[in-house]
Amino acid sequence: MPFITQGKTNLKYILIIVVLVVIVGGGILVWQYWWVPREEVETVPEEKIEKKEMETKETRKALSECEAKPEQASKELCYMNAAELAKDVSICDRIITQILKNNCYSNVAQASDNPSICEELLDQAYRDNCYWSFAFFKRDLSVCEKIQGEKTRSECVTLIKEFEELREERPAKEARDARRASHLHMIKTALNLYYADHNSYPVLEDTSEDGKFLKVLVEEKIMDSVLLDPKHPNYYYEYYGSKNSFILKCFIEVEGGFHDMLDGKKDHAYTITQ
Repeated sequence: MPFITQGKTNLKYILIIVVLVVIVGGGILVWQYWWVPREEVETVPEEKIEKKEMETKETRKALSECEAKPEQASKELCYMNAAELAKDVSICDRIITQILKNNCYSNVAQASDNPSICEELLDQAYRDNCYWSFAFFKRDLSVCEKIQGEKTRSECVTLIKEFEELREERPAKEARDARRASHLHMIKTALNLYYADHNSYPVLEDTSEDGKFLKVLVEEKIMDSVLLDPKHPNYYYEYYGSKNSFILKCFIEVEGGFHDMLDGKKDHAYTITQ
């Protein structure tokens, strides 16, 4: 059947075409709605916007206070503080004195946990110093590797490694110090038992360096064995005895620690007197 009959449009075919357009068009819309991934628009919480506005307001206030300072030195120190608080390195560019500007970059890098800020310093020495400060502050050896100066990079790695080793060793040192103090109190008890039997303490001077510390207490069967320092023979105990008194002494690894101060003295030693 021809589409146009005797100069008139065939309504039947027009209706068919309209129906097909609706079906196909609707299918496309359905396909786009259900299967085509849509970009999600992140909604920023109101409290986050308010916090940002508050921070911006406080920063403007701080900068205004810095500008009001009459002396350039105090003004630049003010900028350093404002930059660190706002974590905004652009404030550092208001500083003229280069060493203060360098310190400002370092402070902002640390405050924002972003070592890439150091890259903005053009001078290698200042840039390396910025990396060094960040690496030590964060105990991050990977940042040391960004330092171009070989000597500075080596010092950075060495210092952080030594610091970490000391930090890890401290609990073990404190445990050994506690054991030393415990040993001295056990020996003190044994000495008092010896005194009760002999009406005198062992009259002698002795150290545990030779591994035979106060063997008389073992011979008298007051103690089962000789007590030695946990790091014998590098560390040792000392005894100074007279008829009615004695001094017991051990050497402490953690200076100023709990066991170093037990006798009221910060001297790398713990002493018991009787």
